[in-house]
Parts: sequence; structure tokens; C-alpha cells
Amino acid sequence: MREGEGERRLRQLLTGSPAPILVSDIDGVLANLVSSIRQWVLARYNVLIATQDITSLHIEYSLRGALMKTGIQLPAEVTEAEDRLRKELAGQCFVNAWFYAGLTPTDLAAVFAAQLYSREVKLDFCLTSRPTTMTNATTEWLARHRIGLGKNYFRGVLFGAASFNDNASKARVLQRQVVATTSAHQPIIYFEDDHSAAMDVVKRDETKRIFVVVVARPWNKLFLAHTLHELNEEQRTRLMRIDEGLLIYILRGGEAVDVARLRTGTDRKD
Repeated sequence: MREGEGERRLRQLLTGSPAPILVSDIDGVLANLVSSIRQWVLARYNVLIATQDITSLHIEYSLRGALMKTGIQLPAEVTEAEDRLRKELAGQCFVNAWFYAGLTPTDLAAVFAAQLYSREVKLDFCLTSRPTTMTNATTEWLARHRIGLGKNYFRGVLFGAASFNDNASKARVLQRQVVATTSAHQPIIYFEDDHSAAMDVVKRDETKRIFVVVVARPWNKLFLAHTLHELNEEQRTRLMRIDEGLLIYILRGGEAVDVARLRTGTDRKD
């Protein structure tokens, strides 16, 4: 697999000393949130939206155009499609445990569930912008998919967002609960799918310890061209967007990966 500057930088961090602290966002990185939203829209509106058409994590905006193209008549009391979708997603999905319970794990989640090869690389923390009322649903989902919980190296799930997708809170939680409680000599690698959250984490990190890996998804495809100019030269070295398959390859120490075997547990190293 061909590696660029960001991939080489990540490999150096993973193989350097001291070993880095690994932190991962959940929705969009470990859990297929957008896939479940697509299924919910299909059931609710009888419209199937292609994943590549989800061009923003303000999902209601991405779905609005497709919904309007179908000629669906929205209720008169809510004239804008995005207003209707925003309210329904917030009121019917993001605050209900059943919605999170049904999320499927990503390929990257399957890798973190397995025993990794590359210098005992393991996930230290999960960070989420889910409401804290979803704590039980979140920990149950992680345990069911064998991610972190119950393993002696896993330090916990971090909550703290004021609302769903409160990106500024993600940066604050990282500073208070990871940067402030770990060795100043350890780099921190944070996996995120929301480019605005990634940018905010890098901007707010005065310690220069946090390196953000944006896991390549359709909704963050254009972020480099549109937002990278907001960062200074040093900050840019701590932000990289990497394809999920290549990221898995690097995490596994350059070894070919059969994700299906990881999912069934036949390639585990416990």
C-alpha cells in the first residue's frame, strides 16, 4: 500500500518511544452511525441515500436535497426539510438507547477489538459526544463488540459534551482527562471522523502532544482543501487524513489483515 507523509508520521509515532496514548471517537470511527441513519431514513421516508452523498456531518443538510428530489411532501408546520430531519434525528435517534444499540462496528473497530501486532498498540480511551444519558448504552455496545472494556490496558470512555456533536467539548475533555492526567512525554493519537472536531482539537492543544488522525469518510473528503489554511505550519503536522484500510494496515504493523477473521475472533492474539 502506498503511504504519504501523514501515514509515515503515524507509523513513526506508533513505533517511537514512549509509546503513544490512543484515543478514539466512537460514532463514525468505531460505530457506523451514518449507516444506521441511512436505514432510519429509508424506513421513515422510503428513500435510500447513498453513503457517498453524505457530504457533511450536519446530516440533515446532506439528506435534504435527496429527499426533496423524490418529491416527498413534508408537513406544512415544518417548511424546511432540514428542520424536520434535525428535530427527528435529535428526538428519535440520538437520545434513544435502542438507536445506539443497533449500530454496527466499522472495520477499524474490529481491529481495535483484536490483539494488535504493532508493539502492543492498543486503544486507551474512547471519547464521545453522545449525551451522558447514553452511558450504559455506550459501554454495553463497546463490551458487546469487544472494544476496550474488560481489558487491563483500557482506561475508560470519556463523556462530557454539552450536546450531540459538541466539538469544542471534545477538545476540552481531551485536555482535562487525557493530556492533564498522562505523562508530558507521551504523544497522544486521536482518531476522529468529523473534520471540524479534528481542527478544534489541534487548535486548542497548546502542549503540541495531540496528533489527530481523520479517518477518511465521504463527509470529511473536502476538509483539507477548505479548512487546512486555518492552521499554522506546526499544527498542520499534527493533522492527517488517512484511508481506513491503510490505517488498519499501519496499526497491524504492515501486515495484511482479514477483517472478516477479526470479526469472528479467529485472528485474535489474546
